[in-house]
Amino acid sequence: MPAWLHLMAQSLWPLLYAGFVFTVPLTLASFAIGVTIAFFAALLRLFGPPAAARAIRFYIWLFRGSPLLMQLFVIFYGLPNVGIVLSRTRRWPPGLRCRRFSRPLSASPP
Repeated sequence: MPAWLHLMAQSLWPLLYAGFVFTVPLTLASFAIGVTIAFFAALLRLFGPPAAARAIRFYIWLFRGSPLLMQLFVIFYGLPNVGIVLSRTRRWPPGLRCRRFSRPLSASPP
């Protein structure tokens, strides 16, 4: 077996595990946040005042009608132009700290 293939085979499972450990909590957290926002938006749209229902309808129209890549470009490139800057030092909300990716990928696992 060539050396590069042996190295790739050895590093495959640790990389897959690291990706799994990172992706699953992030997916669950975003799902919980999304369901919570959707629940309260639906309540406001159905039972709230007409102005709130119109605002929620516009919010839904805006996010359903635009591609996700365009939304990401607006968030990361457009918001700093209007003075909203995302911090580079605080990467995670306090409940979602990820120590595994706080060091270089070339470091050995703990």
